[in-house]
Amino acid sequence: MHIDFVKLGAYIRNARTQQGKTLEEMASQTGCSAEFLQNLEKGQRKPELEVFFKLISALNLSGDEVLANVAGA
Repeated sequence: MHIDFVKLGAYIRNARTQQGKTLEEMASQTGCSAEFLQNLEKGQRKPELEVFFKLISALNLSGDEVLANVAGA
């Protein structure tokens, strides 16, 4: 499976904003810097697996759901 990291970033950003969470709140919940998260949302950074799980947990998302929406061809 190929992950489209631009799509992943957009998906995370969309989920975060729909839930009304700021980058700073997400940073606090995940232990990542707001700058890292901002770059991830732009598709400029690739999260380690541990960070991916922290992100989806903070956003109450299913890993299967996220991966199904960001898998490339």
